[in-house]
Amino acid sequence: MTFKYAFLTFFILSLIVKIYLSFRQSKTVKALSNSVPERFTGSINLADHQKAANYTIEKQRLARFSSVVDFALLFSFLFLDGFKLILDFVSNFSISPIFVGIFFIYVVILITNIIELPFSLYKTFILENKYGFNKMTFKLWCFDLVKSTIIGLIFMTPILYLLLFFFENLSSLWWLYSWVLIVITAVFLQFIAPTYIAPIFNKFKPIEDLELKSKLENLLSKCGFRSNGMFVMDGSTRSSHGNAYFTGFGSSKRIVFFDTLLSKLSHPEIEAVLAHELGHFKKNHVKKRLFLMLALSFFFFYILGYFHTNGIILDSFGFTTSVNNAVALTLYFTVIPVFFFILKPIFSISSRKDEFEADAFAAEKSDSNQLINALVKLYKDNASTLTPDKFYSMWYDSHPSAHERINRLENY
Repeated sequence: MTFKYAFLTFFILSLIVKIYLSFRQSKTVKALSNSVPERFTGSINLADHQKAANYTIEKQRLARFSSVVDFALLFSFLFLDGFKLILDFVSNFSISPIFVGIFFIYVVILITNIIELPFSLYKTFILENKYGFNKMTFKLWCFDLVKSTIIGLIFMTPILYLLLFFFENLSSLWWLYSWVLIVITAVFLQFIAPTYIAPIFNKFKPIEDLELKSKLENLLSKCGFRSNGMFVMDGSTRSSHGNAYFTGFGSSKRIVFFDTLLSKLSHPEIEAVLAHELGHFKKNHVKKRLFLMLALSFFFFYILGYFHTNGIILDSFGFTTSVNNAVALTLYFTVIPVFFFILKPIFSISSRKDEFEADAFAAEKSDSNQLINALVKLYKDNASTLTPDKFYSMWYDSHPSAHERINRLENY
């Protein structure tokens, strides 16, 4: 029981921290919304600055409400016998323990998704619509939901079966085999996602602007980077937000630009954005994050094995080690990550450091002024606040603030 109350204490404290930081972010952004920061007065007008402030404040309001609902849902699962009621329901079906376990996990996921559905609808069709970002129809939203559900079932069902099989048949080493399975699955998805999964949702086509393509290929050659091609994605069918990303491993690596990004930036600015992304590869950020993911997931599964052996978590929430293995797994995957919330600032600091290094690489391989211009346009077009709260930013932000990035780029 001591673990149960320690968890509840940490659970409540984490919610308090989330709410506190969110209110700080809203308060800071609102207080600084009446004047554009001096560095941006020539490129962003007051109306756009205030739009970004209002957009940020409304997103924070939604995030706070969502956090409280998530807390209430998890509390009901753990402290109001939610998991026990679901287990009683699925146990009525005369199927093998493993399939009862899979059914249990899917019912938990279904309930969670139903609770979160209104937030997704509100964000897409009210909040994003209000600020002119949403381009998605309700029909397309429904199609995306159906497709993602089908794909999830296709991939998750065999994985869950194997996890529960390992749990039931491999004694104390089940956690190690489970970790290997998750790693293999993650790497496999990285290979097939760009070619087979992403096209289910979006259309991809090679860059048709031959002049731009030539410039980008020269940059790739100069940086010693090989990919499986550069593609334009029809992001405008869902949102006006612009972005670019790398995806895949090895020979399946590809560079993807949203069509919204290409329509907003000049050729030199696109080159600079690409140079920044290339910087992440050349500075080994991708390998570093992959290694970190492997190490953390290994540690996480080791902890699962440890707690299952001593039965502390199961006992604390009124279960025994004889309970269906799916309940034990769900309980571990629900409870343990709550304690990792305290590590969020460490990962955020590391990510911001990587962004600075990628900016430095971009300044070396392209025109830093063009990257500055691109960043300013993207902050403006995406309604990103220029005045985040320092504590909120320290805890959550994976990218440095616009002011910090541009100051460094100007020094380069």
